[in-house]
Amino acid sequence: RDSVASRGLGDVYKRQSGYRWAIQQFTKEGDTILDPTVGTGTAVVEAINHRRNAVGIELEYSEITKRTIQVQYDRTHLPAEGKGTIIEGDARDLDKHVGDQMFDMVINGTPYPVLGGGQSDSPERGYTSKTKGKHNIKYQKDKNVGVLKGQVYWDTILQIYSAAIDKLKPGGKFITLIKDPTQKKQPWLLHKMVAEMLMENLPVKPYGTFIHKHLPATIFMNTYPKQWPDAKQIPLYQTGTVLEKYCQLPRLDHNFQTQHPASPEASIRHSGVCRNKNLVLSPVQE
Repeated sequence: RDSVASRGLGDVYKRQSGYRWAIQQFTKEGDTILDPTVGTGTAVVEAINHRRNAVGIELEYSEITKRTIQVQYDRTHLPAEGKGTIIEGDARDLDKHVGDQMFDMVINGTPYPVLGGGQSDSPERGYTSKTKGKHNIKYQKDKNVGVLKGQVYWDTILQIYSAAIDKLKPGGKFITLIKDPTQKKQPWLLHKMVAEMLMENLPVKPYGTFIHKHLPATIFMNTYPKQWPDAKQIPLYQTGTVLEKYCQLPRLDHNFQTQHPASPEASIRHSGVCRNKNLVLSPVQE
């Protein structure tokens, strides 16, 4: 905790969400925010409730997200004033979904890969028309990041974030919010792996970090130490990693693969101008 805080932006007050703090800190009223895998819609909710506009992309179960957003407009006390748009579709196809629109900030709770037998990132979203009577929802589409693992997962994350950063205005902030998962009784530092991959492959540079306690605590957080007393400390905080886009690359085909993590064979060196040095791009086979 101390090492994270000393590197960057410190603790976020625990009763504020990381989304809310980041949106207030790095955007102004009237700005437009993108969340390329918006999930239940937290980023859009926080944006429109603070007079920002937001676009969220969701591959599955967007009906839940849209319902969440509509509640913000329907309440009688201080209804949302920003414009929130939820698009059901693949985040890798941003040109199709948003055209030439550019964004003042991109923020995302990075989807987890499959780390074991089940979906690590399957949402707990209550009832939907597609899963009536079921409280636990499982992703169904094979392109959903929540069903991926290994190199396919990393290639997909890079494709999604490449497309999103292409739509981010130079100087804008790209923010990931991640509570690192646990693997083999130790923290699995997903936030660090993602940041290193992006800085090696895309025109973003480090700006800072912030942390806030993950609330409410999950069943896993409450029970894992009891099941495995010899386990190392499990992650209790979400890490917000703030990267800044420093230039606009020529338009690339985002359907590419690269080695991970932080492969020296695939890197863009940071400087005042974009210099694509030894960036290895190869088409993804359909």
